[in-house]
Amino acid sequence: RLDALVGYRFMNLRDRTQIQSRATTLTDLGAVPAGTQILTDDRFESTNTFNGGQVGIVGEWMLGAMTFGFRGTVGVGVTNQHVEIAGVSSSLTPGGTSVASAGGLLAQPTNMGAFNRSRISILPEVGVTLGYQCTNNIRIFGGVNALCWTNVARAGEQINRNVNATYIADPTTGVRNPSGAPAPTFHFRDENFYGYGYSFGVEFRW
Repeated sequence: RLDALVGYRFMNLRDRTQIQSRATTLTDLGAVPAGTQILTDDRFESTNTFNGGQVGIVGEWMLGAMTFGFRGTVGVGVTNQHVEIAGVSSSLTPGGTSVASAGGLLAQPTNMGAFNRSRISILPEVGVTLGYQCTNNIRIFGGVNALCWTNVARAGEQINRNVNATYIADPTTGVRNPSGAPAPTFHFRDENFYGYGYSFGVEFRW
């Protein structure tokens, strides 16, 4: 048996990379007393949504009690990329005085915010199954499938490690004295996403 198929394909991928650091001063540092806790927090989050059409073939062959299945599809459509970058730094003295400011280490006001764009993507997927016909009505099977999704924005790839240290706020005062070119800056970075899956089941027909 061999069938052709055509239809609509939707995919959604969301991931996040978060980097935190905590430090405690052991001695007095000028106006900063010993025991002051310093925290920096960087968060990079991305969401990719694919909408498009797909075509493919589905086949199944039976050899005695064994069955072999194959499925191959190719989707073409638009991936909407959404990236959010946020950061914060703060300090807390033993006396309870706290200071907080926007920007951590890799997430600064120069690259923080929400960013969106759309890219053309191709989404091929293949899968195979192997089954055994236990009775006329019951079949057990297992399978594996793999897919590739082009032009995906992953959270970790949006990190720009080129940082101008003058744009980093002093976590104990919240003051920054920027000079020179703003950095880090934000630029979309694409990559391909690969996924693999396994399936096992029992099929009953009547």
